[in-house]
Amino acid sequence: MATFENALPAGFYAPISKQVVTMKTGKKSVKVGDKDVYDVHVIYTRILGLQQSRDIDLTDVLKHELSPLPTSVFKETGEMRIATGKASLKNKLKVTVSARHVQPDATIMDGCAILWCVHWPCKGTVKDYIDNFCTYIFQRTVTADVYLVFDRYFEYSVKSGTRSSRFGQHASRRHRIGLSSPLPPQKVTLTVTDNKIHLIDLLYVEQLVRKVVKQD
Repeated sequence: MATFENALPAGFYAPISKQVVTMKTGKKSVKVGDKDVYDVHVIYTRILGLQQSRDIDLTDVLKHELSPLPTSVFKETGEMRIATGKASLKNKLKVTVSARHVQPDATIMDGCAILWCVHWPCKGTVKDYIDNFCTYIFQRTVTADVYLVFDRYFEYSVKSGTRSSRFGQHASRRHRIGLSSPLPPQKVTLTVTDNKIHLIDLLYVEQLVRKVVKQD
C-alpha cells in the first residue's frame, strides 16, 4: 500500500508487484481423493503460541468453537451442511388434537409445502394447477382465517446452498411459465428455483390475491 501511494498519481495504472494473499486463499490443504481437506484445528495451536507472547484470556477464547467456521453448520471444505432432520424435529414438536374438540381461530399454512400437496395435472396448463391450489386454500377459509406464507428467495442467502443441492439433474431445465402454458413436471417446477419463483408469482400475485379481492 505504501509503495502504491508513493507512486501516485503517475503510477495509478501501473501493475502491483505483489498481490495480497488473504487467509482464505492462503489455506493449506491435503488432497484426499478428489477433495481438499483442511486442518480446522490448526487455530488451536496458533492460540497456544500467541498466548506465550500476548495478553490473551484463554477462558474467553475457549468459549468459542476452535475452528475457522462453525462445523455444526458447515463442512470442513466450506460447504453448508444440508439439514436432513427437519421432519424428525417437526414430529417431536407437533401435538395432534382432534378437530371435534378444538376449533382454531386461525390457520397458518406453508405455501411452499402445499405446492407439493395439491393435485398436479399431468396434461393440464399452469392455470389448471393454480385453480386447484386456490380451491384448496378457499376450502380452509370456511372454518378459520387462513394465513398463507411463502418462502422468500434472496440472492446469496444462507438457504441458497440447500436449494442448489436440490436441483440435481433438473438444474438446467428452466421454463417460461405463463397461465396458458403447459404445466411442466412437478419436480422440474418445484426443485428449480427460477421455475418455482415464477409459479409463486403467478399463483399468489396474479390469481390468489385477485380472487380474494373479488370475493370481498
